[in-house]
Amino acid sequence: MSSQAKRGFEYLDIWAISNSRSEILINVKNIGTIEAIITKILIEGKPLNAVNGGRSNPRTPIYLKERGSETIILNFSSSLPAGITNMVLYTYSGKEYPKTVVIT
Repeated sequence: MSSQAKRGFEYLDIWAISNSRSEILINVKNIGTIEAIITKILIEGKPLNAVNGGRSNPRTPIYLKERGSETIILNFSSSLPAGITNMVLYTYSGKEYPKTVVIT
């Protein structure tokens, strides 16, 4: 048997919705063949905590096993502006997963 590390790929399927102007729900599923680790979340190119006191539950890093899923709740201490908001989830492997959310 080979001593090589398990080879595979990560791929996140992301669905996001704004519940209110101060909360975003993100459903993430790892449909890849190896574990994925979300290391940071950016909103409009800024770290989450720099946008209206943003924080995530669970906090990063977020581990997603192969075929695993997680609901991430982003909360903000003050309302986000109405309109289109861009966010990006970054993983330990260096991949970026952009998503657009409409804030109403």
